[in-house]
Amino acid sequence: MRAILYIFLRLYAHNLARRGPTASMKAVDDAVTQTNTVLVLLCGSLILVLAAILGPDSLQGPMTSIDWVIVVVCVPVLFVVSRRLRAFSKRPEFDGLAHQYQSSRHRRITFATFVAVPFVCVALLVLAFHIISPH
Repeated sequence: MRAILYIFLRLYAHNLARRGPTASMKAVDDAVTQTNTVLVLLCGSLILVLAAILGPDSLQGPMTSIDWVIVVVCVPVLFVVSRRLRAFSKRPEFDGLAHQYQSSRHRRITFATFVAVPFVCVALLVLAFHIISPH
């Protein structure tokens, strides 16, 4: 959970750069959504990599068993994480923790990392599929 909070705080600080009367609450909502996006990409990729390595036949068909595993694992995890992050954002020390990531340098690093996550997931998937079918 510590890594998830770290990601959440960085994304929240990045989103606070927007101006407006509702910037703080919108920044929390956006950071929760963005954190969940990162988690879905990573969890889904890891599950697909494991499925490709352990049982390549499980990836055949329109709605495979691995699709259900992704849904059954990811949905409850995202629900719990979202609730915990929203509760964490209401704690008094929350803004102070996020403040350390508000510099323009930190915001650039956060943005670059957020953009890089899908590429890392695709690379993992390509590697897994290359392992199971090396032709």
